[in-house]
Amino acid sequence: MNDYLDAVDWDSLEGPYGPASDVPRLLQSLRSPDPGARGEAEEQLEDHLQHQGLVEEPAATAAPYLIDLLADQEAPDRLVASRLLRTILDCVELYESPRPASDIPTLRELASQRSDWWLSRSPEWRKHGGYQRPVTHPWHAAAYEAMRAGVPTYLQVLQDSDPDLRLRMADLLASFPQEWATMSPVLAQRLAVETDPAVAAEMCIAAGLAGQPSDGAIVDAVRRWRGNSDR
Repeated sequence: MNDYLDAVDWDSLEGPYGPASDVPRLLQSLRSPDPGARGEAEEQLEDHLQHQGLVEEPAATAAPYLIDLLADQEAPDRLVASRLLRTILDCVELYESPRPASDIPTLRELASQRSDWWLSRSPEWRKHGGYQRPVTHPWHAAAYEAMRAGVPTYLQVLQDSDPDLRLRMADLLASFPQEWATMSPVLAQRLAVETDPAVAAEMCIAAGLAGQPSDGAIVDAVRRWRGNSDR
């Protein structure tokens, strides 16, 4: 991935404090054998990838490197990559639902429709020409798509021996309902053999958030954990 870093014009990417010139060096530092150096790089990268809870332009370009680091079993600490990827995803603000169109809206979509209806009736909004739903900023859309491209890696790492990594992968997967056809059989297989209750719970949540109505193997796999005594 060093060739990838060298190919990017980082100076042209604007972060919260100016050009993202330091980002490639910090990304490389995540592979340092020194835990202190990795911790410092992670802290500084958080400030480059987001500002006040909103994703910044360099995030979409940094995501592929982080995904590659996550997949590298020889890396000194893959959890640092998972934490930074979660930071990016948490700071993406999408105004369009990522869920494929369906005749059955989710509770979140119904709440959003209700909010739009009330705002459209607001005298204040009418005075200014009416309410228009905000449009997702290009930086945010690009960051989300860069994260979505990592779904095959998240599914691969979901089978890792480290329960912390499996937990974090299940958490990431919940945000990509468009990839349900790819995710469903892997989640079903993993739920059938998972031994960690926290990881299983997170996978069930991912199935609930990203899943589509189905009577296939995923339903049987989730049902296996229904009513589990380990709350």
